[in-house]
Amino acid sequence: MFLKEAKRVARLFASKSDYQLLGETEFELRDRVHDLADPSLQTALDARIKGGYRRSTMTCPHCHESSRCKGFKSRRLVSLFFGSMATLSP
Repeated sequence: MFLKEAKRVARLFASKSDYQLLGETEFELRDRVHDLADPSLQTALDARIKGGYRRSTMTCPHCHESSRCKGFKSRRLVSLFFGSMATLSP
């Protein structure tokens, strides 16, 4: 589907003269790209709703099994700056 739509976009651009590339052609291209992205975004959303992540990406070197995810560690923002606050002088 992606390649078909890419070919359609290429044909659309090839059929237009330089002064026709902006305006109506630009909006038509935007609509086609949005239509192309819709199924991909829906698939990603469905995977997240279902809980998509179930196993670790790390595998045991001995048994070659991946470990179960036991949850995520909550994190707290300490600073927007890199480095320690001690380096800042008033």
